Amino acid sequence: MRTRRTDRIDRRSGEREGFALMLVLIAVVMAVILAISALNSATGSTGIAVSVVDHTQARAIAESGVEATVAYIQQDSDWRTNKVNGVWATDMSLDGGLVTITVEDGVDLDGNGTVDGDGDLSDDSSDPVTITVVASFGNTSHTIRPVFEFEAEESTGYPGVSVLGSKIDLKEDAEIDSYDSTQGYYGGSNKSSEANVHTNATSSDSVKLEEDSTIKGDVFVGVGANPNSVIDGEGSVTGTTDSMSESLAAPTIDVPGNGVVGSNSGDEEPADNTTYSSNQHFDEFKIEKEDKIYIEGDVIIVVEKTFEMKEEAEIRLNPGATLTLYVKDAIKLDKEVKLNDNTEDPSRVILYNVGSGNDIDIKEKTKIHTQIVAPYRKFKLDEEVEFYGSIVVDEIEMGKKSEIHMDTSLSGGGGGGGSSGSYTKRWVE
Repeated sequence: MRTRRTDRIDRRSGEREGFALMLVLIAVVMAVILAISALNSATGSTGIAVSVVDHTQARAIAESGVEATVAYIQQDSDWRTNKVNGVWATDMSLDGGLVTITVEDGVDLDGNGTVDGDGDLSDDSSDPVTITVVASFGNTSHTIRPVFEFEAEESTGYPGVSVLGSKIDLKEDAEIDSYDSTQGYYGGSNKSSEANVHTNATSSDSVKLEEDSTIKGDVFVGVGANPNSVIDGEGSVTGTTDSMSESLAAPTIDVPGNGVVGSNSGDEEPADNTTYSSNQHFDEFKIEKEDKIYIEGDVIIVVEKTFEMKEEAEIRLNPGATLTLYVKDAIKLDKEVKLNDNTEDPSRVILYNVGSGNDIDIKEKTKIHTQIVAPYRKFKLDEEVEFYGSIVVDEIEMGKKSEIHMDTSLSGGGGGGGSSGSYTKRWVE
């Protein structure tokens, strides 16, 4: 016979069995959920790992695409006319992936993703170009966008002292001699009588050497002229004198555009100890008395009007720096100015004076180490000026005790506009 107590025990036993079954079911469900989660996590980690590897490879392929493009530019001197402004390659196979290469004239000046240029690679050999390389590998892609600028070539083969006009005038005790800057500073054993002076002058007395003035080297006058007639005065030429077989032609000077040097920022009068580490574009450029400015890296400066350095002002180049200066009007260097005197290496500075008109006027006791290219300008040195480097000018007038030390390691100033010496300005990834 069942009692109430027995019924209560049976009900409690059933409840415990039902609760235990529910716990088992919950445990099974949780185990299944954890298993699925672990499987998904493993699958996701594998996918992420594959994506990282693919992206690394895509980046390496993009860099290879840039290198290939630059190599082509350096090997083909006519690349600006042989190639279009735009897409150079679409889905080209490279290193196991695909690349699309676009080359455009100009630079993205405002950062909006669009290259600001004139759309013509061939109209100006100094224009910068933007190279965009999109590389894909697996399911990933990578974009690199370097900007390349092009410096003027450093030499066009002009003789060390080239006078394209008809006048060379050395005042009392003025001297032209030579040295080799690659062998160290001028002086001691690094002084020689190998100056090379060429002039288109053919008229009598066009080359005047006053008392005790000397050209320590050779002088070549205009085609068909008699050097004994052209060269006159009480000074001396230690080497040979002869006539040239062909006339010296004026070099072409390509002034970089705004795409290289930026917009004209107006008149510039820098504070003492100012450092320029990027290209500049000024209206007038004046360095005040006793002030020093410094050049860091490879710098191009375009001056639309006058470039002037006041008394005892100085331009110094930091280690490895170079300066290319384009001046469209007068150049005035006051007394005791120093230009690149701290390095004493003329190969690191090129000074272009574009057009004709005012003289390049160098006052007394100034020291300059540079290459001068001013085919339509008179180069006028006051007393005791020391010039080191190479010269391409229209006329030369040397004051009393002034000196030109021709650097035999330089074959002349640049004609401008070559595509050698390219360098990366900015990378965008």
